[in-house]
Amino acid sequence: MELPARPHHDSPFHTGEIAAQERAGVRDQMAAIGQRMIRAEMPEQHRIFFSQLPFMVAGAVDGDGLPWATLLAGEPGFAWSPDPGHLRIDALPLPGDPLLQSMEQGASIGLLGIELRRVAAIA
Repeated sequence: MELPARPHHDSPFHTGEIAAQERAGVRDQMAAIGQRMIRAEMPEQHRIFFSQLPFMVAGAVDGDGLPWATLLAGEPGFAWSPDPGHLRIDALPLPGDPLLQSMEQGASIGLLGIELRRVAAIA
């Protein structure tokens, strides 16, 4: 997966995100945070983090344009970063998953990596 450059030169957020921020009254606050926190390349700690995970949550739209979330899972290392601008995921949704046909190179997906043992330790 190629990490995209910022969608807009002055903001890392897409139009829908900006509209939601405006509705919530936090657009200026998020603009300042986004410029510092959202980047097109992964720092080394993120690259290491993803490679240690046994699963990731993926969100995308199916062939009918409906949004879905699914799990992508494998042995730690199934998600890995060959360089700061790429994240490779060697896993697909299970057969019958509505997103199976949507997961192809170049697809627009959102990913969430969670390290459950750290979440449990905080709780």
